[in-house]
Amino acid sequence: EISRGNFEVRLNHERRDELGVLGESINRMAGRLDTLGNGQRKFLADIAHELGSPVGRMQVGAAILEERVPDDLKPTVADVQEEVQEMSDLLSELLAFTKAGLQAREAAIQPVVLRDVVDEAVRREAGEAGVSIEIPEDTVVGGNAGLLVKVVSNLLRNAVRYAGATASIVVRARPTGDRRVELVVLDDGPGVSPDSLARLGEPFYRPDAARSREMGGTGLGLSIVRESIEAMGGQVTFANRQPHGFAATITLTVGGDG
Repeated sequence: EISRGNFEVRLNHERRDELGVLGESINRMAGRLDTLGNGQRKFLADIAHELGSPVGRMQVGAAILEERVPDDLKPTVADVQEEVQEMSDLLSELLAFTKAGLQAREAAIQPVVLRDVVDEAVRREAGEAGVSIEIPEDTVVGGNAGLLVKVVSNLLRNAVRYAGATASIVVRARPTGDRRVELVVLDDGPGVSPDSLARLGEPFYRPDAARSREMGGTGLGLSIVRESIEAMGGQVTFANRQPHGFAATITLTVGGDG
């Protein structure tokens, strides 16, 4: 659990032998990691918030400059505007990432109708892309509705971005038989390189930096997904499909069961 980033886990260390001492040490380590991780999130959130104002002023200044410079300098100003917009997008994603981590720690786990969450995410993110939803109306999972909408929205946004607007996207859910439900978001895009699969969900990691820059990715969307799902007691895995495509699988408890 600690290796997956769950620093709130604790061992029962009632034993007083060497294993008990080891348990106490592991608990102290987990507690310290928890404090450091939470502090890092707050620090990043504060930085992103403080940088928002000067970046906003730069955007206004660049817009004014565009109207006043000679025509031969307008392409240069446009380049500056593009870079400033990229900074603004990165700060927005960074704020979303840190808020997801902080809010997830405080989010109450309640029964959530999964179809309602997916319908809302599709309404927000699908655009012109066709999304097939295969989720029974009575499927209820334990989670937080707001966080789940963000999670599914991020996965749909990725599918549309990398698989293309004409991609075939499917969102389906099924019980696994152990009081859990699997929610899967599938696309028929190119997928990612096999070497990248294990690192998906790491903050700022992008499988293809050049392609991601062109498409506007920051490397934080899947980090938000993983952070939010693990905070709700679930798991998320990523895999390539054959012969091509990508699948994100989320596992949650049924109806809020622990």
